[in-house]
Amino acid sequence: MNTENISVEQLVNSFSTLYEQATSTAIAVLENESIQDGIALLNDTADELSNAIGSLKALKAVASIPTKLFMNKFERYCKGIADIPIEKRQRYLEKLGKRKINEESVFILNVINRVEELGKLDIFLKLLEAKLDEVLDDEEFRRYIIRVDHTLLCDLVHMKENLTNDDFYLDCIQMEGLANAGWIVYSGMSILDAADSRRDPNLYHYSESAKKFCEIVYGVIANDEVTQGPIRSVALETTE
Repeated sequence: MNTENISVEQLVNSFSTLYEQATSTAIAVLENESIQDGIALLNDTADELSNAIGSLKALKAVASIPTKLFMNKFERYCKGIADIPIEKRQRYLEKLGKRKINEESVFILNVINRVEELGKLDIFLKLLEAKLDEVLDDEEFRRYIIRVDHTLLCDLVHMKENLTNDDFYLDCIQMEGLANAGWIVYSGMSILDAADSRRDPNLYHYSESAKKFCEIVYGVIANDEVTQGPIRSVALETTE
């Protein structure tokens, strides 16, 4: 096998199988450098899952440096899926069917291939679980994934720490990045006094989708006071 033979179909098949059957034991095989130990660990797993894990280990062994970087991201995402209760994953699979899951896998694989900040993978997994819980529909899930892909992680952290229902000026580069990615939207113009004549008079606010995102991913809801920052979601705290 060489890197030219690594196909999207192989990855999708392995991905959907892990999605459906992944256990902590099987995921541990991905980190195991010993083939013999790996085979021993797989004795307790289904044949389809064993084959998927074996394929992924083979792909990692022959991958070029760029492909190894992708495989590391792919592996981290698979481990995150394994942490989602299997009953929840299988219930969603029954609802959509394996063909639809495979189509969705192609979408997420393309995003994983592009992403440069590993911390975003954890966000993708939170969004995935929200979709499995039907908090997000398929369209919302895809929109959020694409928007996160187009936003610097530091800008998302800034949004989490400064989420508000109030209007505000764009007064830092993080806010400008959030506005460019659609998290912040235009509110209107303010009336400035002479002392503020050099300030951009345009006011902005966080979109409703930004607030929903922060509650799902970070467990915070917007406060009405900018100076106080966001507050912890009571509903989320009681379920942790």
